[in-house]
Amino acid sequence: MVRIASVIPDTLTAPQPQPSLGILRLGRPTAIPVFAAVVLSAGLLFGLITWRRRGARRVAAGLALARDAEIPDQRWLAAGEPKAVAARAAQRLRHALARAIPDAREALSTTEALAAVERARPDAPLRDLRDLLQALDQVAFATAHGVDVAPLAARARALARELSTNGGGAKQ
Repeated sequence: MVRIASVIPDTLTAPQPQPSLGILRLGRPTAIPVFAAVVLSAGLLFGLITWRRRGARRVAAGLALARDAEIPDQRWLAAGEPKAVAARAAQRLRHALARAIPDAREALSTTEALAAVERARPDAPLRDLRDLLQALDQVAFATAHGVDVAPLAARARALARELSTNGGGAKQ
């Protein structure tokens, strides 16, 4: 059931239709509220950023940072990580090579670094370096399977020590 009723009061005997009111607007449009909203939101954003920003960490002067002991290669190998051992040995050897011969930077590929060594020091142990770096790269990039990494890492460590003490010169 729907109940229908008039909304026109009974006191009006002959109501006349009224024209539409048109668009309701303010007397004068102003940009002040928009400008105030932009300034307020920018201020809030700046305030939040400065509040959340962390200050620089201060390290006490004279205190050396404690360094953890290096994990031995045998422990990495026992954990099944020959790639990590090969990568660390190659990095150590490349670092010693870069210190001994500045043109053989660590960022160079193996062939580029060997070419730089050959140019700078033709009497350097190129064959050992080439064989060792290529074998370590093959293990690190998983192209050589079943290779015993421990002797390669020991050889790389010895060669890096020799490069550091001899300055990259020939074997003695």
